[in-house]
Amino acid sequence: MGSGRGTILLAMWGPGASDGAGERHSSRRGRERTLGLRAGLAGLGLLVAASARPVGGAPPPAPVVSIRLLCVVAADDDPAAPTFTKDFRAAQLPGMVAELNTYYAPVGVRFLLDAPPPTRGPGAAPWGADIQEVHDTGINRGGVVGTMRRLRFAAAHPERLVVFFRDGEGAHVGPESVVFWKGAYAPTLAHELGHFFGLPHTFANDPASIEDAAEKIRAYVEEGGHPRDHGLDVFDGDLDCVDDTPPCMQGAIWKAVWPDQGGEDGVARMKGRRETAGFPVKLPVKFHDGSSLVYTYRHLEEVRRNFMSYWGVAPFGFSPGQIRVMRRTLVSGAHLRFSAAVGFSDSIAEQVEGCAIAAHGEDVRVFATDAGGVLHAGALRVTQAGAVTAEWTSMGDHNGANVACAPAAKWRSDTTLDLVAMGDGVINKVGGRGWWPSPTTWSGIGVWTVRAPAVASTAPTRLDVFARAIDGTVVSKPWTEAHQAWPAWRRLGGSGAGAPAVAETSDRVILAIRTAQRTIAVKVVVVDPLEPSRDRGAGEDDRWNDLGGSGYDDPAVAIVDGGALVAARFEDGSVRVRPIDAEGHATAGWGDLGIRAGSRPALVGGAAPRVVVRRPDGGVSSCVLPTTLDERLTWTDLGSTARAAPIAARIGPAKILVVVRVRDGGLSARVLSAGASVDTAQGEWSDLGFPR
Repeated sequence: MGSGRGTILLAMWGPGASDGAGERHSSRRGRERTLGLRAGLAGLGLLVAASARPVGGAPPPAPVVSIRLLCVVAADDDPAAPTFTKDFRAAQLPGMVAELNTYYAPVGVRFLLDAPPPTRGPGAAPWGADIQEVHDTGINRGGVVGTMRRLRFAAAHPERLVVFFRDGEGAHVGPESVVFWKGAYAPTLAHELGHFFGLPHTFANDPASIEDAAEKIRAYVEEGGHPRDHGLDVFDGDLDCVDDTPPCMQGAIWKAVWPDQGGEDGVARMKGRRETAGFPVKLPVKFHDGSSLVYTYRHLEEVRRNFMSYWGVAPFGFSPGQIRVMRRTLVSGAHLRFSAAVGFSDSIAEQVEGCAIAAHGEDVRVFATDAGGVLHAGALRVTQAGAVTAEWTSMGDHNGANVACAPAAKWRSDTTLDLVAMGDGVINKVGGRGWWPSPTTWSGIGVWTVRAPAVASTAPTRLDVFARAIDGTVVSKPWTEAHQAWPAWRRLGGSGAGAPAVAETSDRVILAIRTAQRTIAVKVVVVDPLEPSRDRGAGEDDRWNDLGGSGYDDPAVAIVDGGALVAARFEDGSVRVRPIDAEGHATAGWGDLGIRAGSRPALVGGAAPRVVVRRPDGGVSSCVLPTTLDERLTWTDLGSTARAAPIAARIGPAKILVVVRVRDGGLSARVLSAGASVDTAQGEWSDLGFPR
């Protein structure tokens, strides 16, 4: 969330040169760039004024992308429940959108809104088509069921950017919508839309005092292993993705710098003042080796006028680097629906309705969310006749937020099952014979992802979580038994438009993504079982192999003899596969399997790999892939009325288990006898008794 934001004019650029012996005010943004600017612009840098043409250093004009808004005014379930200032806000929305268009003109984004009538009352015309009133306590209050209901609501309107106006303070941004509180202040919504388009906050690690700031710098340098000249980067919230915003300090430290300002948070009365006494701020840092440096912080005038800070000092705006991030985000993931509507409704439905399977021999677990967004785990039992039953357990929520999409599950050893999902950020729990932290609680491991994460385990001592960040980059977080802690996310590069798929052997992980250009790309990370820093291929600059194609949604990947197999549904609905070697290089072209699918395929690896698809009519079919696609393919019709992509896993040496979400929201399973060239259905579909 944030307070008011707006346009930025000329302001002090980031770090400068030394003021004297033992003083530093540089950061990783680069001393060379700063010194060059100082020579030409007397130390001033340019940010883009939202109400003017981009100048000097700003990105070139972008094609304008028009995004139609759907503003949802939420209230509780009771139809008589008040929606507070709904009439006032509805009347203000056209003006707010016009102001947003001023702010986002440099980005190349124009928001559209069907204007409502100026008044409400008996006999008044309906609200505009882009404004709806919804009585739904889950959407209005958030918490346990709100996330899933918002996802479902947004999936029904794939051509719109849905903005929910709800009760209470706070905001939430996801790939499908923006959740806002009840107000019509355009700069604040511009801030939240900045998050929607991939921007983090400009600030981090807010210090409470000058002494606290100095200690944070010392720890960042000495314990974090960063160069001393980069000490101020500890306060840089967007360092990983924006290259031209300086470190941002805000909060209680300014009460120490300007004690005469007072106020509840020491900020309110400073918004209109010019920096005088006590500025620039000197931060003396003493290191453990006895040396000391005085860091000079001089960025306040710039950072407090940035939309992505919490200062709220007009005029506001975005930096050129922030604009570049937003433009990249606009052509990736769910945002593609605005620049080229590809697969959004299906992909959101798969997030909401998808499920996960983890099989270790005949110990099989299935994970899925119910209509209220609660995640359940099912322990499955398969009889000799092929009947399948399940015992279900609720997995609980995380910080009041339910699991927002299909989880990922992986058996790491005979007794350890890891579960990773997206709740209040990326969350995980460890199970097997029992769950840690508990059956109904989770452990948070980060907030990077906006799509379903993936998980791989190359050894009992190691677990790797993969996700797509909001800017499209694939990120990973490795856990090892030797370290017993989650490190920082590391960026693997790429430009993903969906969730990554993974498959692993004992020494490597193969990732597959659908790129922002809708091709399929793969990357191989060779892992060290004890020390992730020794991994090969895990850097942001390490190459992805583009396999071409025209993927409609997320691919699947599985290990097969001699390498791996990648499967994807193409834009024409065809299902195609392409083999790759252990280094991720294609060994043949894309092979058409001769079937049209209604969702992404499921892929089961091994000596005789299988593909399972949901057809456009909801039926499910499976096929054993021959050694070469020149051989004749035989598809087995399994029946069913599936409404989401199937999942499948090998259970034991001669059986394949297929699970689907059916039209009434339940789950059904069917067992296949895994033949050498054709699958035979064993028994009928079994209703798993999933809590609806």
